[in-house]
Amino acid sequence: MQGAGEPSNAEIAAVTAAALAHHAQWCSENGHDRCGGSLLCERVADHETQQAAYDAAARSFDVGALAAEYRGREPSVAWPTTALLRVVHDGLEVVPWAAGGFHRSVLITSALARLGERGILADAIVRLCIGPLLARRVTLHVVHAMAATRRGVVDADALPRQLRGWLTAFAHLPDMDESGLLMSALTGPGIAELNQWIDEAALAHLIVWRRDAQRVQLEPADRVLPGGVDATRWIFDRFTKTRLDEWRTASLQWELAFLDRPEAVCGDAGVPVRLVAERPVSMAMVVSALARRVCAASSDAEVLAGMTASEVMQELVTLTKVGAFDAAVGLAARASSAAPASVELAIAHAFLRIVRHPGAAETELRQILRSSPGQKPLISVNIASCLLRQQGSIDQISELLGDEDVAKSDKLAWLWAPEPLIEGKLLLEEYRISDWVSEMTYCLARAR
Repeated sequence: MQGAGEPSNAEIAAVTAAALAHHAQWCSENGHDRCGGSLLCERVADHETQQAAYDAAARSFDVGALAAEYRGREPSVAWPTTALLRVVHDGLEVVPWAAGGFHRSVLITSALARLGERGILADAIVRLCIGPLLARRVTLHVVHAMAATRRGVVDADALPRQLRGWLTAFAHLPDMDESGLLMSALTGPGIAELNQWIDEAALAHLIVWRRDAQRVQLEPADRVLPGGVDATRWIFDRFTKTRLDEWRTASLQWELAFLDRPEAVCGDAGVPVRLVAERPVSMAMVVSALARRVCAASSDAEVLAGMTASEVMQELVTLTKVGAFDAAVGLAARASSAAPASVELAIAHAFLRIVRHPGAAETELRQILRSSPGQKPLISVNIASCLLRQQGSIDQISELLGDEDVAKSDKLAWLWAPEPLIEGKLLLEEYRISDWVSEMTYCLARAR
């Protein structure tokens, strides 16, 4: 375990590589006397330099940043697998009735075709890997629309036809707050119909969320890669999720096996080694992720309405982005109560309370920090957001952000964007904590 002041694995690797390179140079200048003329000193130094570079590339790999480089462009055979899979994943999360809906469908269909050329089956990706997320996403938007119609905010006839098509599937839900409606919807007969729809509807109709879809019969081999369900999810996880803590345990195990025996494992999975090699992942990263999984509540465990903690987080992001703050807080509270050992969910609940109750959110965050000091970077930036919402002093906020552990953290998190926050507005964005600190520090200096 890395303690305060101890070097990171990346720092150790860099120093080791530099030391070996220095030794190889010294050995060369002395006629390779130390290595007996075998040049082993140079081979070892070269190996460690290459390994350090690989480890650095693995740790800096960012799925979102890579996908952003290709956003809005037409998918092609030259695209990396990450960009293609994220076009499909991110596209299916976007409502099909938004502006550019037809272009969205074209991009998703094109990306699926390019993936198919690499042996990654469209039905496996959409139905198995994205299907549960798609079912929840449709449910969330239908419930949000239903709550609005029941409050008289919008007339049902004014809703997009895709939403109107699904409203009757959830018409049985009683009157309650939006987070309660969502919980009931996710555990009732409506979600069962959605799951069947994902299993049987034609892909073209799934893409546009059409309830009265044409039904298709698929062979089992069309639904997964040759390696089976876990192998399919492994490929999906490694190319769509930056943080290994978000991968399924089985995906981490497949990755570990791949790093040990790449040819054999890829043969079993049914994908070429060159495809998997597009993304570097180090053995140390996988071992650390598995160790964290053992020491904490499993990320695979269901915490609420069939969702894992990671999946709950996805829903909280979506609810927040559509402006359903109260529903997001309600869902976070239910999830945190259902999984009291999850620090991630506890922080998420406090984070969402910053919107309307920043003082209470600050108190909550400070309590979490006392029991979970390892979460100091994430909690500190959120406390800074609380202070801004309460017109706290810039000096107090700067002191929080000046802590070295906070300022240098490369952890990814959903945070309130600095500039809008200073202006009294709220915009949810994903940041590396160090980047958020830099942006906030700049904005605070400009505001002085």
